Amino acid sequence: MEKNMTQWYEELATNEDMTIERAVAFLEREAHPRSFSEIIEKFCPADDPKKILTAGLKENHQDLAAGSVEKRVRGWFQGKHGVEKSDAVELCYILELDLEQADDFVALLAEERFHWRDPEEIIDIFALAHHYSYAQAKALKEQLLPCLPREQETPSPKEEMFTALVKRDVLRLRNEEELKSFLFENSARLGKLHNNAYRLFIDRLDLLESPPPDYIDDSKTGMTIRDILLEYMYIGNVSQAKERARKTKKGELRDDDAFILSAAQKNILKYWPDETTLSKMKSRAMDVTRKVLILLLLATEEGFQSDLDEDDWLYEEPEEYSREEAFADIYGRLNQTLLDCGFSTLDARVPFDWMVLYSICVDDIFDADLRMRGLIRRMFPEDGN
Repeated sequence: MEKNMTQWYEELATNEDMTIERAVAFLEREAHPRSFSEIIEKFCPADDPKKILTAGLKENHQDLAAGSVEKRVRGWFQGKHGVEKSDAVELCYILELDLEQADDFVALLAEERFHWRDPEEIIDIFALAHHYSYAQAKALKEQLLPCLPREQETPSPKEEMFTALVKRDVLRLRNEEELKSFLFENSARLGKLHNNAYRLFIDRLDLLESPPPDYIDDSKTGMTIRDILLEYMYIGNVSQAKERARKTKKGELRDDDAFILSAAQKNILKYWPDETTLSKMKSRAMDVTRKVLILLLLATEEGFQSDLDEDDWLYEEPEEYSREEAFADIYGRLNQTLLDCGFSTLDARVPFDWMVLYSICVDDIFDADLRMRGLIRRMFPEDGN
């Protein structure tokens, strides 16, 4: 069922006959983000998963009132609030997931997989791989984390520790003593922020702020962060939509001007960047988000990647490629980039990701921005127009 639903969403996003008007209608009426219940049922086929989660959380947090735990779980199932990554990791222990299942589960709930450079998450990875309980993992963190040297993450990390190498070494750890030695020996190269995502973020931001003379789109020369937000992150539409929704909720707008966000619109606006967040990401005061990275990748995408070397273009015309080939090319590269940065791949069941799929399914990649802009303007019109 899940596979068929996802495939249907993908087919709609890549359908040549899907106009922007039809795409917006689909997003507003039929695009329903994957619910918490759907995700839980995939990993916990029991008759009453709510009961299992509630019991597990009560066991893990005996200092909390039973009513507050029940309210928290009820809120997740009712979609009243999202699940933070730390909560998703805790649920992995309660559901007794193995490491591979846990990584997929966390990605679905938090749009981010385990971060193999984060000392705290390395302990979780070790604990899940060795079938620890949440209490045992918590005790291990309380024992090890306060003892680790506190390293300041710099804007330009001088030493790279490739995720693949970390993953290989962590998966080889056999006991707590080896885990402790690994964390202490590598503390200078570990950290909570995603290095690959940061490097790519800075590269793409520089390309817009100070593009080289031979950059393919010289219209982007000398853009400020504010310019980038307006041009490629549509902050004008987004800010007004958020403000109108806030005023509607407070009863400050008349019925004709009321703007109630749908589930799809809430998903699209979630973690949408503003000038403050972009500046904090640039100075490394906060981590680069998946949404910001995708928007920057779309803003600076240069199209189909030919196999020809630069010199070969002097003697040989590049082969013609179809719309399907161009889509497969950028789709594959986007997904690989997201994986390399520790994020989940594009998922047609996620409204924002569906918009990305629809936007990149064009004959000319430079039209992708026009599609995304058209979707945003129709879903979140400025001044209500």
